[in-house]
Order: sequence, then structure tokens, then C-alpha cells
Amino acid sequence: MDPRTVEARLPQLVQADQQDLLPALSFLLRSRALASALAQPRGSDDGRIATRLLAEVQAQYSPAICQRLQGVIQGLVGLPQQPAANPSWSTAPATPAVTTLVTSGNGGGGNWVVALLCFLIGVVGSGLLLVLWLQHQARQSASGSAPPAALPTPATPAPAPLTAAPAAPSTAAPLGTDAINAAVASIQGLYAALSAKDYATAASHYGPVAADQFDPTFFNQFERVTVTDLRETSSSGSMVNFEAVVTFVYPNGDVQTESRRFTVDTRTTPPLITSSEFGQVLQPR
Repeated sequence: MDPRTVEARLPQLVQADQQDLLPALSFLLRSRALASALAQPRGSDDGRIATRLLAEVQAQYSPAICQRLQGVIQGLVGLPQQPAANPSWSTAPATPAVTTLVTSGNGGGGNWVVALLCFLIGVVGSGLLLVLWLQHQARQSASGSAPPAALPTPATPAPAPLTAAPAAPSTAAPLGTDAINAAVASIQGLYAALSAKDYATAASHYGPVAADQFDPTFFNQFERVTVTDLRETSSSGSMVNFEAVVTFVYPNGDVQTESRRFTVDTRTTPPLITSSEFGQVLQPR
């Protein structure tokens, strides 16, 4: 099965309260490390591919997201699940509708889809239990930290309340218009090179962490790719973040549009794209 097809169906497969996992799941589907894992028999991995996948995810996403993805990474490469810290945690059973969808796949290409769907089913139950457990821990911490009530002692004056020191003023100057325009031009130059299949020029626009998002093998399947509607969302120091719309045109004329996020370091010439993340499918193929 084409990973792009599975990626396009993720918003329908993942429940509403788990939608924050969509970018990370799309990242896994496009990972070259995952492609390497799927080419091997299930259960043959000694842990190195799982470690590499987790390291790639940790470089892009928050610790909370990475912790929730650890189970799906272990399942995709055929490793046994690690026991949870709280033995009462468990994954929810598959519903008949999802079981039918999973068992309808055939051949080796369907195995990883089965693993992914099973994880998506289980993560809903385990995620809910995790929230309940964290709430329980928070209540215990709040009750345990409250000091016991005591009668006031007239002979001992109460200490003066502590006051917070004033925050130091920020010394980081906002990025100028020239830096923002250069970052926009770098993203546009990247997609112009990808569309022209000039991958050597394309590589000059992104760093090693973002390289797996611009794999030539993936872009060879398209007749043309474009990036439009670039919008600055935030900046910090020399780093500036954008959102944009990316359009993929297939040789047969099919078109798919997606939203995508970029982080650009403006200290280099040209500015370097340090990370890129899939947002959502806006118009499926």
C-alpha cells in the first residue's frame, strides 16, 4: 500500500482526542528508517531501528508526544511492548469495524498497516488512562504538600512575603524584513529545485535533521510540486517559523494539497530549513 494513501486517511483513522498525534504519525510514515524496518521480517530487529526511529521523533517532537509514540515504534518493528510503569494501564480492544478493516489487507505490504491501526486503537484507551493517572498523581501531590493547620504563635512574627525579582528585559532583537524575506525565498527555492528534480540545489536549502522530509525518491513520483501561502507564525532569535500550502501534481493530473510547517535559521546564506512538519491534507488526491 502507498504510504501516502495511509497518510491521507490518518485524520479519519485517529479519533478527535488523539488528533495531536497526526503530525508525528505522518513523520513516521515518511521516515526512511521505517521503510528500512518494514523491509525486514517482523521480529528480526535487535532494537537499533527502533532506537533510530525514536531518536528521529525526539529531534522533532515534544517528550510527551515521543512517549506516546514509543509503543507504535516498538510494534512497527516487531519488538515486544515494554511493561507500563502502572500495571493497571492497558490498551483498548479492537472494535469489530476496525478488525474488519485490518483483516482486509493482504500480502507483506499490509503488515505495517495492521500494526499502525492496532496502535491507533490502543493509544485511545491508554491515553485516557494516562490522563486519569496524571490527575490522580496531581491530587495526591496537592494533598501531600499542604502543611498541617497550626495555631498562630504571637511571640514569633510572620516572615515577610517573598517578592519575585523583576524579569530581565529581552535582549533578542526582532528579525528584520530582509531576514524574513530571505527565509521565504529559501523555502520557495527549495520547492523550485524539488519540482525541477535538481536535488543537489535542493539540499543546499535544508539541514541534516530535515533531510528525510525531502527524499528524492519520494519527490520523483510527482510531475510538479509548489509551495504557496507562506505565512510567518513566530520567531525566536535567528529562527523564524512559517506555515504554507504544498501542492503535489501527479503525472496523471491528480492533485493533492497539504499544509506544512517550516523552521528556518536566518544566520546562514541561504537561510537553512532546520525542520519541516506535515500539518494536514487539505485536498486529497
